Amino acid sequence: MNSMLAPSAAVAAAPLTTSTTAAPCIGRALVAAARLLLADIERGVRIGAPILRTAMISAFGGSDSEGAWDWKTAYDACEAAQILFLRKFGPAMRSRAGSPALLLAMLAKVASLLPTHTRRSEESQALHLGRNRAPGHPCRTGGRQARSERACRHARGAARAPLRRHRRHPA
Repeated sequence: MNSMLAPSAAVAAAPLTTSTTAAPCIGRALVAAARLLLADIERGVRIGAPILRTAMISAFGGSDSEGAWDWKTAYDACEAAQILFLRKFGPAMRSRAGSPALLLAMLAKVASLLPTHTRRSEESQALHLGRNRAPGHPCRTGGRQARSERACRHARGAARAPLRRHRRHPA
């Protein structure tokens, strides 16, 4: 018998690997984090990175830098908290709203308490094109300047554009 192939009886008798037992633990920890976040959402507290990190560390028993969870899982916990909130308060919100437009406004307020799915460092945010411009800078005025005054181009290829023009129209 080939030693590379294990008999099916041996595979069936072997204990479960960590990958199959880790999924229920992750699920339980995710629901625990969602319940912790639900308490903040019920109070109307905006869920920022510090609150989210605290809930995740408490639920998972470790930090993201230790590998206990990642930010995608944290955002999944936020979505689960939102679902728990809507299961708990959705019927009351629907009856109080009276109209779909008012219900939508309530839902938007709940959604505004949760973080977006983009996590960038402070440095990355500061370097984002247009974010670190002065209020009167042409990029911030919505293009209300003369064509000759426009100084902003998308960061990609902006430095190469003059070279391309030069190659097309050699002097």
